[in-house]
Amino acid sequence: MAVASTHAINILLNSLSPFPKATPKFASPPPPSIHILSHHALRRPNMAAAAAASSLSQPFFPPLNVEYYDREFSGHGVNFQGIGDSVVVRLGLEDGSTANLMLPSGLITSYKPHMWHGGCEEVLHTVVSQGKEAEEEEEGEVVVQGGVSLGLKSVSDDGDEWSPGGWFLHDVQGNAHSSIQ
Repeated sequence: MAVASTHAINILLNSLSPFPKATPKFASPPPPSIHILSHHALRRPNMAAAAAASSLSQPFFPPLNVEYYDREFSGHGVNFQGIGDSVVVRLGLEDGSTANLMLPSGLITSYKPHMWHGGCEEVLHTVVSQGKEAEEEEEGEVVVQGGVSLGLKSVSDDGDEWSPGGWFLHDVQGNAHSSIQ
């Protein structure tokens, strides 16, 4: 079971890239780490404000657009849904296995593998809700509780640290019959 889970997460992450056009060169590659977010909420910041604040220190990321993703990448067992400032990518195989992840955070919010007994069971689940504004009764920002994400951090020889600020979809390969990458 652990091997199947790790393999599926690797397939999900292989289709994403934190680097839009170039792969950085590290003195020594940092070890990847998986952070499990369980009993606290991950709040999505305003993407326009975050892009303006980090425009000099972060590479350019294309805007998240559900219609664009549908037009370019649907049909391989992948579909897209907008939620707040994020896009939920749903990958599904014909055997019933599914995985959901959010862009640009790269947070895996659901994983439901095909099991040895022939059925599928959700082994990773998160709660996604719409927050409420304190003074107004309008819907607030998206609140995600739980999930798994990959934390990457690069440290140069000079001690400068860098971590990706977001993920974007680079390519979708495969089909819903065998595998999606």
